[in-house]
Amino acid sequence: MPLYIFWIWACEKFTGAGELALRLVNLFWFVPALVALALAFAGNRRRQTAIFLVMIFSPFAWYYLNEARSYTMQFSTALILFATIAHWLRDEKTSAAAETGWAAGLRSPCSAFAAAACWP
Repeated sequence: MPLYIFWIWACEKFTGAGELALRLVNLFWFVPALVALALAFAGNRRRQTAIFLVMIFSPFAWYYLNEARSYTMQFSTALILFATIAHWLRDEKTSAAAETGWAAGLRSPCSAFAAAACWP
């Protein structure tokens, strides 16, 4: 939550305090999450397209993209964490990008709970 408060404060300084401006800043989290999913499944074009279409037409995603709350940030960081884990499961060698995604995902409020739930 503190990251979201700082994020909204910084975006308000750049885009203004209008309702539309505060809702559109959610795209800065959602678009990188879609890119991370696309990169995680780069070898399988059908799966990549299916995931992209599901995310684009997901009522859940669009409902929270329309909110001026932290739900999109949490949802997007969870997607980035999922994409990182999917990448790790596909490759035997982990890349520096995957390690960075894992570290960034653990810092999010939503993903920290998910990681703690599966920690041995």
